[in-house]
Amino acid sequence: MLDVSEKREELFDLLPETLLTWFDVLEKNGQLNQADQLRAWVKQHVTQLTALYDPVADKFYAQLMSAMKTAGVNLTDTSAVSQFTKNYLEQHPDEGQALFTKKQ
Repeated sequence: MLDVSEKREELFDLLPETLLTWFDVLEKNGQLNQADQLRAWVKQHVTQLTALYDPVADKFYAQLMSAMKTAGVNLTDTSAVSQFTKNYLEQHPDEGQALFTKKQ
């Protein structure tokens, strides 16, 4: 969803504080009734929220998407995407291994 230049770890470090601020604003405007519960959830999941940025996965999926576009895969056809991904992983086992073992 983000442009390549926007995908930086620092951006994901801002997620918890941004969510907390957003909940404050929504609560003050009367648009959020469970703000306390949401704030508690964010505080409990800070590590998970800031770890959403994964450069290894990002690189893998960018390469996979590029290969799909080059091959002319219809991205709305889940069966075609699934089959292409399976074939891609079989043809590029090192990339799949790097993704799932976090080797860079």
